[in-house]
Amino acid sequence: MKGRRAGLFCLVLLLIIGLLTDVILLPLVCMLGIMALAAVELWEWRMFHRVEYQRELGHTHLFPDTTTSLSLTLSNRKFLPLPFVNLHDLVPVGIQIEQIETQPAASPNYRILARAFGLSSYQQVTRQYTIRCPQRGLHRFGPANLSASDPLGLSMSRATINDIDRLIVYPRLLKDPELGMPLRELLGTIRASQRLLTDPVVPIGIRDYTQSDPLKSIHWTATARRGQLQTRIYEPVTALTVMCIVDIETIVPAYLGVNKFQGERLISMAATVCSALHKAGHAVGLWSNAALVEGNTAVHLPPSRSLKQASAILEVLAQLSLYSRLEIAKFIGREQSRLPLGATVLLISVVDTPAHRSALTRLREYGYAPVWLYLGEHVPKVGGIKLIHSYQREP
Repeated sequence: MKGRRAGLFCLVLLLIIGLLTDVILLPLVCMLGIMALAAVELWEWRMFHRVEYQRELGHTHLFPDTTTSLSLTLSNRKFLPLPFVNLHDLVPVGIQIEQIETQPAASPNYRILARAFGLSSYQQVTRQYTIRCPQRGLHRFGPANLSASDPLGLSMSRATINDIDRLIVYPRLLKDPELGMPLRELLGTIRASQRLLTDPVVPIGIRDYTQSDPLKSIHWTATARRGQLQTRIYEPVTALTVMCIVDIETIVPAYLGVNKFQGERLISMAATVCSALHKAGHAVGLWSNAALVEGNTAVHLPPSRSLKQASAILEVLAQLSLYSRLEIAKFIGREQSRLPLGATVLLISVVDTPAHRSALTRLREYGYAPVWLYLGEHVPKVGGIKLIHSYQREP
């Protein structure tokens, strides 16, 4: 910029000298030079005016090893052409672009998708790619950097597009061989731990009154008709309220690091079980002592039977980090007052400590129905608690 301005000053000075002397070609050459530098200045000033860049994903939520499309569109909505535009867009390392090689970026979590465009007046160019998502997680695309030069190559302009696109890849759902047991057996164990309740809204018959029956269940019309006290029989409740608690710790003590294989299997197991419970009509919630990759808050998803609950649980599990914020026993003790009354508490963990066993025992004493889905190698010894053991050795 400063060099061009110095050159423009010299050309203007030479033009004045040429006009004051009899050198005929000097003013002409100076005028051509001034016009060229003025065109370069104008080009640089208006280079990215009305230039738009758009990144579009075919899907924003996927399961692992599925594919979707990635569209990159660059539009020049003005008369001034752009013969050569460089695009450097940041893409996450957790995805694979099938038609092109990416380049290393300054951040280890990203790669650079580099492309070149040529745009004439009022032209739009779109490039289509197929991306594959092999692993769970929250993947961010962007920001993007644009750079372009004038036709003479005398100037270079740059622009940054700060738009961020998010792609959520759900945890992988496990099949029966990977679960280590039939899924029906696992769900049956969870149901068996729930005490039989009745639904006071759905009466299915009447019987003779006993002293253990509450007065509000007396059927007064039937009592008057039969001449002795009759009580309503209500339909048993088959749907459960299940609070799934995911203990993200894979190594004890936690400061020694994480076991990535066991951590990912832990999350996939939680996704599989919660999806099956929700599909069976139960109200399912999710707690975890892990933090989301965006934010530093623990996971608190209340139980629900809504149609959106299954996808909400999968979306939260997709974003879990593998690092613990708090020991699970302390976490349960702090949050226990928020558990729904009579809920089945499903603890999924890889590690076994005395604190785990005492926390589950305390839940049972407070009237909850705890179930421990343990994914570690050695079967823990715990009395009075429903235990489900499933272990898979790291390949």
